[in-house]
Amino acid sequence: MPMEQFQIQFHVPDWEWKKANVHRYGAGVQPVVDLFYGDVAISVDSHPLLDSPYNMSVADLASQLAALLLEGFPTRRSKGLFRQLDDSLEIDFAVEGEDVIMSTGGRTLTVGRAAFVEGVTSFILEFAREAQRRVPEALKWKDLTAVQEFLATAVA
Repeated sequence: MPMEQFQIQFHVPDWEWKKANVHRYGAGVQPVVDLFYGDVAISVDSHPLLDSPYNMSVADLASQLAALLLEGFPTRRSKGLFRQLDDSLEIDFAVEGEDVIMSTGGRTLTVGRAAFVEGVTSFILEFAREAQRRVPEALKWKDLTAVQEFLATAVA
């Protein structure tokens, strides 16, 4: 049986990247709440988890998913939660056998652990590359510490 495809795709508009560049030195700016807004689609084999496209801070999702993997999900931890910092979206993650079950708003998707880790890793790396390219030193912001730490382990 072929491995299922788990994807987290995003599109941050040019004007949002420019806004992040303008505000990057602002002491009161919280990147995971105030910046990097875009459309996000989460799917397993083209079956969506969210009403697509779902507009949110891509940095918030990347930071929390990086922290989740750094904390040992789905190998050493069997449960996880993404709680959107500026809205009401919550995604529950649970390990059942060799699968990860994702649930939100009455929808549930199941994906193998390996596909989950691969999809989340790919998303975080793509966000980090784009952020570094478009907003110099963005990944040095305190709010993006989990992404920085994840990058250090992903390339190690």
